[in-house]
Amino acid sequence: MTISLPNHARPLFPPRHPGGPEATYAQPIPALAVEGMGDFPALLLAIWQLRDQDLQPRYPLDTEAGRIGFLAWCVGSGGHEYQALLSTVTAADAFSRRNDQAA
Repeated sequence: MTISLPNHARPLFPPRHPGGPEATYAQPIPALAVEGMGDFPALLLAIWQLRDQDLQPRYPLDTEAGRIGFLAWCVGSGGHEYQALLSTVTAADAFSRRNDQAA
C-alpha cells in the first residue's frame, strides 16, 4: 500500500533514506522542531497526517502550542495506539529536557 502525501505536506517530509523506512521515519523535520524539545521525527508527522479527523484539528502543527500538544499526545495516548511511538523516545525525552530547563 502506498500513501500519497498531500501537496502542502510534501516539502516537510524528508526524502527516503537509503537505510529503509525506519531510517526515513527517524529523520528530523527541522521546520517542526520546538525550541528546547529536540527533534520532531518524520514518524510523528506521518501519524499526524493520517489523523485528519481528530489530531489535525486539535493540534495544528503550524503553531508551537499545537506541536507541544501533539508531542504530549504522542507520549500519552499515542503510545497506546501506535507501537512505533514506544520505540521513538524523542517525544518523551523532549518533555524531560524541557522540564529540566524550566527548573
